[in-house]
Amino acid sequence: MKHAEREASFSEQKVLHPVHLFIACLEEKTGALGEISLKINLNKLSLSDLTGNINGKTQSEFFSMTVTKEVVQVFESAFKYMKRYNQVYVNEGHLLKALLTDSSIKHHLFEEDKHTILTIGTTSRDMIAHLGRYTFPS
Repeated sequence: MKHAEREASFSEQKVLHPVHLFIACLEEKTGALGEISLKINLNKLSLSDLTGNINGKTQSEFFSMTVTKEVVQVFESAFKYMKRYNQVYVNEGHLLKALLTDSSIKHHLFEEDKHTILTIGTTSRDMIAHLGRYTFPS
């Protein structure tokens, strides 16, 4: 979230758009998001040009700056995905899936890139840990 705000602060309008969230996801170098950034090659400057018109701006409890109504819609979609999967935290898969439904982003990506993002970003990961020597608390 902080990376998205930083990205938006560089923009002329100083308003957070969905594309700023997407760029922040692509700049993350760890976990599933890091794997995505290795697999797809998108030009950050061309993505920054997608901010375009502001159809309405508002405040959000998640950000310290003004956001577009599309950002609010993206988070509402991410929350719906979270609830659909009976989860209690929004994760990067929920956010990526919601971002790819945003018209400002989905029309500027190749289908192959969308598929890669969804496959890597929404695939569950095994958190296997050997517990052979672990002592369980009483």
